[in-house]
Amino acid sequence: MTDRQVGMTPRGEPMPQTIEEWRHLASLEEATMRRMVKEIGDLKSKVASLSQKVASQQIKLAEGLA
Repeated sequence: MTDRQVGMTPRGEPMPQTIEEWRHLASLEEATMRRMVKEIGDLKSKVASLSQKVASQQIKLAEGLA
């Protein structure tokens, strides 16, 4: 390889078609997918929590109107 690092191709230049470059891209994709899975889990947890709060408030409102 030359003196540049893997994954550091200047803008406008095509990526060299080497095994190292493809491994680097695969590792970036895996890291992104793991981050997205964690973010989705956090968002699902937040939605569940907020849904419980809404349900609780609806019950309180219904009791107050009765």
